[in-house]
Amino acid sequence: MEAKLYQAVASGDYSFFESSFTPANSAILFHVTNQKNTLLHVAAQFKQKQIAKKLITLAPSLLYCTNSDCDTALHVSAQVGCLDITQLLIDCENAKYCNEDPEVEVNLKLVKMVNHKKDTALHCAVYNGHLDVVKVLIEEDPQLNNFTNCAGESPLFVAVDRKFFNVANYIVLQAPQEFSYKGRNNMNVLHAAVIRTHQAFQYNSFKDILVRIAVICTSRLLEFAACKFGKIWDKTYSEEASAEDFIINVIRRYPSAMEEADDFGWIPLHNAAHMGHTRADNRGRSALHFAVDSGNTSVVDYILRTRILDCTINKQDNEGNTPFHLAAGKGNYTVLLMLAKDSRVDKGATNKRGLAAIDIINSKMDLRHYKKSWIGQKLEMAGGQPSLESIHYKRLGQLKMTVANYEAENITVANGGGNTAEVNEKKSVLTNGNSEEAEINFMYERFKDISNISILTATIIATVTFAAGFTMPSGYKNEDGTGQSMAVLSRRVAIIAFVIANTLAFCCSTASLLIHFWASLEKHHGTNVYFIKRARTFTYCSIISMVAAFISGTNVVLDGSSGLAIASLVICCSFLVAQSFLVLK
Repeated sequence: MEAKLYQAVASGDYSFFESSFTPANSAILFHVTNQKNTLLHVAAQFKQKQIAKKLITLAPSLLYCTNSDCDTALHVSAQVGCLDITQLLIDCENAKYCNEDPEVEVNLKLVKMVNHKKDTALHCAVYNGHLDVVKVLIEEDPQLNNFTNCAGESPLFVAVDRKFFNVANYIVLQAPQEFSYKGRNNMNVLHAAVIRTHQAFQYNSFKDILVRIAVICTSRLLEFAACKFGKIWDKTYSEEASAEDFIINVIRRYPSAMEEADDFGWIPLHNAAHMGHTRADNRGRSALHFAVDSGNTSVVDYILRTRILDCTINKQDNEGNTPFHLAAGKGNYTVLLMLAKDSRVDKGATNKRGLAAIDIINSKMDLRHYKKSWIGQKLEMAGGQPSLESIHYKRLGQLKMTVANYEAENITVANGGGNTAEVNEKKSVLTNGNSEEAEINFMYERFKDISNISILTATIIATVTFAAGFTMPSGYKNEDGTGQSMAVLSRRVAIIAFVIANTLAFCCSTASLLIHFWASLEKHHGTNVYFIKRARTFTYCSIISMVAAFISGTNVVLDGSSGLAIASLVICCSFLVAQSFLVLK
């Protein structure tokens, strides 16, 4: 390529450039530099849009010419961040006259062409943080983010690696349902984000990345994240997007990225822990607080197993609540019992209202009495105990009110101070504690009477069915032989039904008695009520089975086709139907 022509294109000397071309020397359009750059490469490098447009008009095939690095003019314009030429090159490729040029291959797609590193133009734009160019390229082909280069890096990974989080966030929000978040050495964008943000957040008021990751680890946490951080998943985009915004958006799209290990065997949480991302947010809540709040057991388990995060186990937030308090308040009993089994967790810690975790459990109005008692027992066995304040509050009838204020404040904070109606509703429900306590005591006394009747009924049925098991309706065979002492009519269907129904009645009544026995050993009212309800069910089943045994036994003794047998059958069946109607009503 002549030096004067190169200078004319680079400087934008359009008149000299235009005068250099004649039909006789059209081959000059395809002259190249030592690096095999065409005139279009030069125009793109120096952002000369007018000359670039003229070159494409004269020789559309220049669009697809590559230099020694296999870069097209689009790669070059993306590298220098020239939005005008990038848009021009894409528009010209889409133009009809370009597609009809015989020198242009039909199957070529400019934005998908790669250089010797297998970088697309999108990679080149991302390398230099040119957001405007990135927008144009993704708008042209949203699938570009699925291309990875020789190092295995997707454009999204490159953006995070270079700390262009505004670019990365845009790619995530605009990408199709399936997009690549992979990087080199089997790392993904979360590995890179945690590592690259370590130094940046030392100088900024930073809300723990690990906290955010723990909060949004599963699909059910999308709503939780929106509630906590006031962010709505609607593909909105801000050019001021931070690393936190990006991480939240990635995990919303691909929660599985949290669990992927790189070639070193580390998942993103390992990096976060290693980098020391264990600080608290503006409410004083640590990573474990948010993991418990989200209900993600795998993250809670990981934090408990990571020694560097021991400082978060009993950390109190601004309200004095430890993660153990939070688990009790949120009603996630799987996480609560997981924490209770850990010897490092302080089960007797109290918050600023003087409440221990077991106090919150005992005062939850939306929890069934038997489950409340069962969880309370588990916590007591693990070393938990009510606070001294709670005993004092209970005597004064104030415990429910204290817990009501605690839970209502949690709702207020979670909603950013809004939804007053929900707060008032929570308070109104939970402040009925005194009347509910009296109701529990009344219910317990009532169930004690029911228990006594149930025990008597079950005892009678067990006695009768035990004796009936050895007194067959038809008697026994007395003659010698293999059938000696067998029931006379043992092969009849009716007597088989009698044996089965009688056995079922005996087993159900015995089970009822055993449950009553275990209930007598329980000191918690809720557990007692639970056992009595279960025993009552078994007693009812034993009564029905006893009636069925009576029907089949009567059918054995009487002739099944006789009027008396039929009358007995009708009466007993009417009884069963009536009972079923009363139960189902």
